[in-house]
Amino acid sequence: MDNKSKNSQKNNLSDGNFTSNRLAVFFSRYGFYALVLVCLLIVCGIFYTQRSTNNKNNIAKTTSVNTKVNTSEINRSQDERGISSSDKKVDSIDNAKEVKNNSDNPTFAKIDKNNNGDNASKPTSAAKAQTAIKPVDGKIVLAYSNGKNDGLARVFNGEYRNIVGEYISAKQGMPVVAVLDGKVQYAKDGKVIIKHDNGLKTTYSNVDSICVSENQEIKQNTKIGIIGDTDNGKNVVVDCDHLYFEVDKLDGSKYVDINPQTLVKYEITRNTY
Repeated sequence: MDNKSKNSQKNNLSDGNFTSNRLAVFFSRYGFYALVLVCLLIVCGIFYTQRSTNNKNNIAKTTSVNTKVNTSEINRSQDERGISSSDKKVDSIDNAKEVKNNSDNPTFAKIDKNNNGDNASKPTSAAKAQTAIKPVDGKIVLAYSNGKNDGLARVFNGEYRNIVGEYISAKQGMPVVAVLDGKVQYAKDGKVIIKHDNGLKTTYSNVDSICVSENQEIKQNTKIGIIGDTDNGKNVVVDCDHLYFEVDKLDGSKYVDINPQTLVKYEITRNTY
């Protein structure tokens, strides 16, 4: 081996020894700090990993809890309103049937087409007929007796008469009211006649202090006067203060008398004297 090769080997050994010596010196001086730094990096890595895992778990738990809470609130709200999912289905089916039935109804379709929704709030059927009330409180002391069908009635003075109304016992001064809505046709001489929209006409006789006028539109239960002594019927036809009440019904072009009991029910104490 020549001198050059030997010198090269010595230099290499020297470099290796120098590097080793530098590493030895570095670790002897800074090895502790390097170890602490590595430990810190490991701890930070573990902490970060655990924190990420916890965040994911918390998000999943929060989502699950919110879902349960919302579901619970919805169910409670439906329970408070008495609504269930099956009820909703039934309501939807019923509503669909109702819409279909209405659309199949020619009357409904015609109204909807003509009105275009402008008159949706208007009733589609006729108003319910008004129920008559008593014109005065009392009892029947001489009942209706049409001479053609019922024969003549014997009145208080012993005569026989055709009674096409009824005599209702009532003390003088008691108020007399209209039995139905209507228009006053006659209002004088102790008598009031009212025409009604249902083809009826009612007559009230032996009335004093009349407080309505002819052609006046009045409502049911409107006071028209008080019981008086204007028809000279007391102690002739009947033996007490009274109201004579008559009901006529339109038959073609004329009015015919009908039994007032078909319109207003009273207790009957006497049919004839």
